[in-house]
Amino acid sequence: MIYTNKYNIPDVIAKAIVSSSYEKRGDFSVTELIKPPQIRVLEKRYADEIRVDVSEGLWILLGQAVHYVLEKAEHEEHIKEERLSIKVDDVVVTGKIDIYSGIEQKIIDYKVTSVWSFVYGSKPEWEIQLNLYRLLYEDAGFPVRGLEIHAILRDWQKSKVGENGYPVIPFQRIEIPLWDKNKAWEFLNERVRLHLKAESLKDEDLPPCTPDEQWMRSYRRIRCEGYCNVRDFCYQYKKETFGGVL
Repeated sequence: MIYTNKYNIPDVIAKAIVSSSYEKRGDFSVTELIKPPQIRVLEKRYADEIRVDVSEGLWILLGQAVHYVLEKAEHEEHIKEERLSIKVDDVVVTGKIDIYSGIEQKIIDYKVTSVWSFVYGSKPEWEIQLNLYRLLYEDAGFPVRGLEIHAILRDWQKSKVGENGYPVIPFQRIEIPLWDKNKAWEFLNERVRLHLKAESLKDEDLPPCTPDEQWMRSYRRIRCEGYCNVRDFCYQYKKETFGGVL
């Protein structure tokens, strides 16, 4: 990945954004499986050509800082950020949650996110992510009776409190539905199959992102236009944007 710094962000901040402590383990992470197969495969194929400005990582940096501080303050009975793995046939899937509460038998995940993620309802990928984490933890011997998001709302405004269910403080505790375990396993197996199949396809034959995966709002593809690093390599994006001119 090629990083640019169009807005002259100070070096110390830019370096913190570029550096990452993430270490790839297994064949897929839960986070990777949640991504549309087309995006994940293109990110892998064009990793050395993708250009990203460091300014796009500022919110990620904030989220990492919040996670670091919260980790220091957790209770002793909590199991912190343990990376676990599970096998789907011969494929190893890994995942790392923020907190497992042994007393409540609950998986808790921290999110630093927009207030609108709460106003318009929690993101579907959060529900998927936590239910797949549940499989990893129960396979490792940790029973799970509940799933919860603890969301810090980074763009909350006090002046909007009281408007259409707007939250009264910049924090929300969100209960995530616990799926039937068979449903979760079926979903996990299907995602693994989709991603494995996509890896063998040519760019132009990759499964297109659905309107939901494109974050379609009033005929505007929010993810494609502002949040996708591989749109320059994406046949679907070029076709839908330029009328088939590739």
